[in-house]
Amino acid sequence: MTGVTEEQVYKAAAKQLHMQNAKDKMTCSVLASSAQHSGLSTQDLPLAGVTVFLDRDGTVNRDTGYVTSPQELDLLPGVVEAVARLNRAGARVVLVTNQSAIARGFITVDQLQTIHAVLLSRLEAGGARLDAIYYCPHHPNDGCRCRKPQPAMIHRAAADLALDLSRAYVIGDQSRDIELARQVGARAVLMLSGQTTKEAVHDMETSGIAPDFMAEALGDAVEWIFRDVNMSRQPSAFSGQP
Repeated sequence: MTGVTEEQVYKAAAKQLHMQNAKDKMTCSVLASSAQHSGLSTQDLPLAGVTVFLDRDGTVNRDTGYVTSPQELDLLPGVVEAVARLNRAGARVVLVTNQSAIARGFITVDQLQTIHAVLLSRLEAGGARLDAIYYCPHHPNDGCRCRKPQPAMIHRAAADLALDLSRAYVIGDQSRDIELARQVGARAVLMLSGQTTKEAVHDMETSGIAPDFMAEALGDAVEWIFRDVNMSRQPSAFSGQP
């Protein structure tokens, strides 16, 4: 990023972004996917038809509180490579993030879009991309339908991108991410790279929203998704064959 201002990065990335702002409903920015996989087999694209919904803070970048500038966006080790692996395998990758810092007055929508433009630039530099970014700008007390674990962001993504939620995964570091996955019928991966404590994991297990898998790093989560998808394609041991 040396010699490149935040404004220059934002303007370059904004050319690929379709941004929509709404005061009383979910605010989102949507990327048009550049992936064209026609003519490739499922062997070439083992995750074709799969969607991976990623949390941001604590999953993609270090959770340091409220990220209010690109300088505070510290990507976790292996994130770029993990996202690129999903891309190459044909999965759709969508970021869904609560950003109450907007409602709290810590950051503006424009500042958030600049941060996300820098995130996209860093991913692109490593051969990775996101198919879309959705964010909720509301305060927890606003009672909106988009703040996780409410499912409006995922439902909006499914409508915008024609996603099959029966083949979706939600990866995040909070119980709300696991609850979100349960609400939309997706598989759930709990990241241990954020601020989730052992007590929180225990609470999830006892409350019936235990994750399908727990991962120390995003690369581990992606590796498990490959195994899980492969297992789902195996013929059942009780298929009726003699």
